[in-house]
Amino acid sequence: MKKKIKYVSKMFMYKEFNYRHCNIIINFLENIYEIKFTDNIDEADIVIHGVWSKNINKVTLPKKFNILWGYESININFNRYNLVFSGTTLDKPNIINIPLFYYYGFNCVNSFKLNINKTYNKTDFCCFLVSNENGYDIFSETEFKGCQLRNNFFKKLNSIKKVNSGGKVFNNINEIVPKSKTKEFISKHKFMICFENSDLDGYITEKIFQAFENNTIPIYWGNKNNYRFLNENAFIKYSTCEETIKKVLDIDSNDILYNKMLNNNILSDEKFVLKNYLDSYIPKFNSIIKSYFKNNL
Repeated sequence: MKKKIKYVSKMFMYKEFNYRHCNIIINFLENIYEIKFTDNIDEADIVIHGVWSKNINKVTLPKKFNILWGYESININFNRYNLVFSGTTLDKPNIINIPLFYYYGFNCVNSFKLNINKTYNKTDFCCFLVSNENGYDIFSETEFKGCQLRNNFFKKLNSIKKVNSGGKVFNNINEIVPKSKTKEFISKHKFMICFENSDLDGYITEKIFQAFENNTIPIYWGNKNNYRFLNENAFIKYSTCEETIKKVLDIDSNDILYNKMLNNNILSDEKFVLKNYLDSYIPKFNSIIKSYFKNNL
């Protein structure tokens, strides 16, 4: 049977936005419909919303099927949207609880047991790759606790043993690492500081998985619910600055401990493998959107 055509548009996205960035939503839609993109909101059947507006909870939504792509560390009124894609742990009828890191296509989440006996061949100790010191100005109402923690942790660890900062924040390698060389930069380091900006529920980004993907041990801090996805033997969990630095230095000085951590499974359970996790939400997605268009022809 030929699929019905649905026109898709966007609102409140960042300047560099491409529909590939929300690939999971597009893939879910294309399972049901033939999708055509339009810049004309009036022509659209479906509008995918970002959160890049200071008045995001006050703007009037178009009379369309409104999908929120809600992944920044900001409190949003989810009830305004027909469907919400977010990492939140809230259990509501209109929420698809898919964390942001799944959008990146990391190989390390494609399988539960990767069956790779990794040994390290690292030239450098630890890296730090941050472009915004205190979070985004547009979300000034949000307290970016993680930014403060990671900045302080970087300074203290760097005072003991050099941490290579390749981003705009605390840069100490005389160049900004371009996106095209991010993997190369990360992979030569034994450790990577990758704190989340915020401990808002559901805010688990690509940061820790960038390290995993490049066979580098993450030093991580985030919301307590984030850890359900992760095998805590595969990374260094931030506790206090002093205790975490001690653990990093202990593992750094012991090749057996380092390789053991490097070779642990990354995910905590097979249900969090990319395909398994996404498949579990397809029935809910299909039910919500089909019901809407059945009743709003």
